[in-house]
Amino acid sequence: MAFETVELPADENLDYWNPTVKGESIEGNICGTETSQWDKNRKRMVLETPNGNQITLPDTRILDRFRKGLKIGDYIKVTYDGEKQSDDPNYAPTKLFSIQKDTERFEEYEE
Repeated sequence: MAFETVELPADENLDYWNPTVKGESIEGNICGTETSQWDKNRKRMVLETPNGNQITLPDTRILDRFRKGLKIGDYIKVTYDGEKQSDDPNYAPTKLFSIQKDTERFEEYEE
């Protein structure tokens, strides 16, 4: 019997985006939101990528703050900008993101 490693193609069959390398990005239309598992007042965005997959973005305060300035249907590109070490060594580093919005692309979604 012979085994070989099967690689998961990028952006296929994933339901959660967890970037680890500075500069990684994902893009698509915001098709919905999910309530944060950590803070019921916070929501995380779900993107529909160009190939039709729905990917949930990380549950972070910074992405939630960006979300408040966006709408369901907006086409965005989210880039992972690395981490910032907390002043308190008991806390994990903060993941940093930037978002660009395509002002010419918009998709209607039912909420």
